[in-house]
Amino acid sequence: MAIQAAVIGAAIFIKLYRSWDKFSDAVTASRAKMLIYLGCGIVLFVAGYSLYPINPGPNNRAAIAGTLGVAVSAAGLFGILASVAPGIWRKALFSGIVA
Repeated sequence: MAIQAAVIGAAIFIKLYRSWDKFSDAVTASRAKMLIYLGCGIVLFVAGYSLYPINPGPNNRAAIAGTLGVAVSAAGLFGILASVAPGIWRKALFSGIVA
């Protein structure tokens, strides 16, 4: 199982590293984009948990939207943290944090 997790993590790192948008490499543009991701993720989290009554248990499908909000806001937060790094390290840092 650890080998499978390492392979998936490496694949995610390679995909993010190779698909970095060169036009959005500007620090201010990437910070603004990541703030939007962070805000939309928080809104999605709150909406996912407030629209339906949550019953704890293994068949809790209503929590899927809330967990998607956590993932989107985490990616936004990781992007904000990576935007603080110097330009040459920004792409590798973001890819590494997310993977």
